[in-house]
Amino acid sequence: MLESTLSTAFRNLITQQHDLTPYQTKQFEAYVKHLGKGDHIYPGHLKSKLNMDIKFIYRVLESLKNQQFIESNYEIYCPDCHRFKGKIVESLTDIDPDLACDFCNHQFEPLKDTIMIYKVINDER
Repeated sequence: MLESTLSTAFRNLITQQHDLTPYQTKQFEAYVKHLGKGDHIYPGHLKSKLNMDIKFIYRVLESLKNQQFIESNYEIYCPDCHRFKGKIVESLTDIDPDLACDFCNHQFEPLKDTIMIYKVINDER
């Protein structure tokens, strides 16, 4: 399988700024191998896979965003019952101001109750 330009850019950013252990390299390869257009990248998941600082992961993802490989999205998360709403939006303004948690009826506050994730928009092979 040909490696995507996203995978190459991702690998270059991480390896330029951080020496990956063999385990991290293996985990990274497994993670990016399946990324394609429309897939979501969860920074927290990537952090746990690679055992790296979350700030570093966000810096790498923001760099990929600046290169127009990925875009920011937001997932709504309830701080009271710790569940996801199951709704992903491209902008915080896309969140209905009357939206509440399906499980505990918590009234969502878009700036507080969202987690930034990323969506692959360019994965040319």
